[in-house]
Amino acid sequence: MPAGSCLCGAVRFEVAGELSQIELCHCVKCRKAYGAAFASTLYARIDDFRWLAGERSVATFDAPAESRPPAYRHCFCRTCGSPLPLVLEGLPLVELPAATFDDAIEARPRYHMFVAQKSEWLEIADSLERHHGPSPFSGKVLRTLL
Repeated sequence: MPAGSCLCGAVRFEVAGELSQIELCHCVKCRKAYGAAFASTLYARIDDFRWLAGERSVATFDAPAESRPPAYRHCFCRTCGSPLPLVLEGLPLVELPAATFDDAIEARPRYHMFVAQKSEWLEIADSLERHHGPSPFSGKVLRTLL
């Protein structure tokens, strides 16, 4: 049962069930929210996810929708600012930042998405599939968990 945490250790969580493959998102909002060239996230069923400590330390930022919905939601630790799992209200899934796991996970990157928005200084050197916008696999990857 892989567990994860934030940088300061105040927030901890675990996932009991199957994890999706990892998606690498290069959209501007993910790059800014993660402070990195891309966000690496994966998904689990909400019923398989559990906060172990610090749930009250989880803050949520909702960026406004720009030209059209949806808006962008990002969760992070109030103390250290680390990205944290995003529990999507009304949906059966939780989005998990891959780098927050403390334990080894079997999930591996599946594709890059929003490569049209990638940082100009980043050279993608792997052979993963690339999508200029959202991945056509996102729904397929998520459906494997449902």
